[in-house]
Amino acid sequence: MASKDAYYFRHDANASSDLKLKALRKKYKWKGQGWYWFIVEKLRSEANYKLSYSDLTFDGLSEDLGVGAEKVKQYIDDCIEKFKDENSSLFTKNGNYFYSDRLNRDMERLEILRQQNVKAGKASAAKRFGAKEDIVDERLAKLVDIYEKEIGMPTPAQFEELKDILDEYPEGWFEDAAKEASLQNKRNLKYILGILKRWKTEGKGSGKAPKNELTKKKSSGIRMDG
Repeated sequence: MASKDAYYFRHDANASSDLKLKALRKKYKWKGQGWYWFIVEKLRSEANYKLSYSDLTFDGLSEDLGVGAEKVKQYIDDCIEKFKDENSSLFTKNGNYFYSDRLNRDMERLEILRQQNVKAGKASAAKRFGAKEDIVDERLAKLVDIYEKEIGMPTPAQFEELKDILDEYPEGWFEDAAKEASLQNKRNLKYILGILKRWKTEGKGSGKAPKNELTKKKSSGIRMDG
């Protein structure tokens, strides 16, 4: 999931009227506001939405922003201590880390929305071909679970294809093929089926790309002999 919203961050249309940002601009001009959004997006890329309050961070941001590390530290300190109201500051320091309360609130809202979408998707799928929990065959339920994790919610047609795969290929093959497809960044059922068909013909673990990929590479002029 993280890869799908890696670049998500909501820049409010009225952010420039925020009193904390106005105070920031008074000292650092509009360039300082640009620095703020850059650092917020850096925070967004971190697993826990926080950065270490350390020389390592200041040095890294110094290179990104084109100013000295001491200037970066002073800027972050000001965002923590000076640019604040009765509710929060632009950045909050907790121990050896600092973060943005605003970013954390936005990400909480995003997670709630994501969960609502997942719930709605599962409800829709249940109406079309039965909820995963209602599938009697445990092996089929496992395939559906793998499909959801690696690709997404299957359509009714894809659900039927999963049943065919269960009948045609040995247990465990689909999971291994799905992992291989994921490593190749080819997260779709067509590519997984290509892997399964190749394994059935040439033996599992042959290490070659599915035939449709080989054909595609040959037609594009890419040599396959290394």
